[in-house]
Amino acid sequence: MALSRCHRPLRLFQANARVALGAILAGFFAIPFFTASAGAWTQETFILGMWGDPCVATPLAANKELNERRHRLARDARFNLLMGANSYGASSHTDSVIALCADNDLSTFVQLHANVQNPPTFDPRAKGFDRVAYTKSMADRAHFLPRKYPPRLRAHFYGYFLGDEPPAKPNYVALKNVLQDCKAFDPGALAFINLCPEFCVSTRQEYVAYAESLANDPNPARRPDVVSFDYYPFRQSGMVATYFDNLSILRQVAGDRPLWAHPLSSGLADNLDPTASQIRFMTNCPVAYGAKGLIYFMFNTSIPHPNPSDFRSGIVTNCDTVTPLYDVVKNINDYLVQVVAPVVMSSRLLGTYHVAQFPAGQIIPSAEILGAGRAGVIARLSGAEILCGVFDSPGGTYVWLVNKDIKNTKTAGLWLTGNRAGKISIGPTQIQYAGSTSYGPWQAAYDASGQVTKLASVMLAPGEGRMIRVAR
Repeated sequence: MALSRCHRPLRLFQANARVALGAILAGFFAIPFFTASAGAWTQETFILGMWGDPCVATPLAANKELNERRHRLARDARFNLLMGANSYGASSHTDSVIALCADNDLSTFVQLHANVQNPPTFDPRAKGFDRVAYTKSMADRAHFLPRKYPPRLRAHFYGYFLGDEPPAKPNYVALKNVLQDCKAFDPGALAFINLCPEFCVSTRQEYVAYAESLANDPNPARRPDVVSFDYYPFRQSGMVATYFDNLSILRQVAGDRPLWAHPLSSGLADNLDPTASQIRFMTNCPVAYGAKGLIYFMFNTSIPHPNPSDFRSGIVTNCDTVTPLYDVVKNINDYLVQVVAPVVMSSRLLGTYHVAQFPAGQIIPSAEILGAGRAGVIARLSGAEILCGVFDSPGGTYVWLVNKDIKNTKTAGLWLTGNRAGKISIGPTQIQYAGSTSYGPWQAAYDASGQVTKLASVMLAPGEGRMIRVAR
């Protein structure tokens, strides 16, 4: 997530891979054949990831307690995924960093030599392609295979980070060759790419083509298993208009695959320094679109950067200084882990609906503006500022209500189809969340004449989300 771009443990699904000899020519370079003894990667835990991993002081042995403390800060704020265990320097440190993750119930990607913003690192057709460095990087992956890597460390190795924001160009053959090779080489590990936001290109049509090209290759073996993107909507000049349209596009592009989004948690370039309500907005709105992962930018703002003055704040600064945002994000993450994740990870998204095109100027697809007969269990929803996601689970239907107003408390009125009296309960409030996972009874009255059940109104603080359960 560099400023040169557009906007300036969880337990890993275990798989054993078996390497077979042989190669074919794909495009302009060889792709090894691999056979796997187990299935592909699957997501089992709601992701709370980060850019700006905790600092690691060297020498590692002499700084063990300091490094452990830094990683505990991330764990205690409910983060579970780091962006790159070998982004700290020499690859010899990677095992030690993964061991730090194992000590603190975190997981991490390992970053490969390939950099999607720098074609000579992965594309043989690019001028300056370094075949020796590329070949070594790909060979180094064997170190992490389940049959070789210690089980304790493998459980906290999440996969390979292939790059951030591939430029909007029409030909991604070489990049998808790398993706396909990583998926075949180690099926139990995620091969991860993060896409650009919609405003990186000129038109919506161009962005759809960009996302489809990268995410939906005709060959499933060349598709990423997660569709991830970043979009920070709150600018000094006002809110960017395509935030919800971008969510809608990528929800459709992802299909049944997990969607991951990025909330902004640092003062960055021309973006507003995020407030608590803005961070709630940027975490709760993607959940309404079924997101199963959130990767904050950034956790720690001490990573060297050519334009350090552009990073004005963060969750942690200078490796060890905890800012007020730490408690804000910890509270949000606690709520997501305890209340939201159990629903999202065990449910199917039925639909996402806005009462109206709010905030002003936002481009929202007409199919997502709530209308009569469009939302299944929802007969009516009031409050121009309200967004909702409807989820179907074995335990019933869940309605996730979000206040899109980041300045004012708003009221949501909800009417459900049919007689639901006695079947409605509501989850804990998100504001100053104290750890409860209990749903309490919620007043509801059946109107036989209209064949609808009217629920008591729900008050939502700026950016707040609230879960309502409808029992079967």
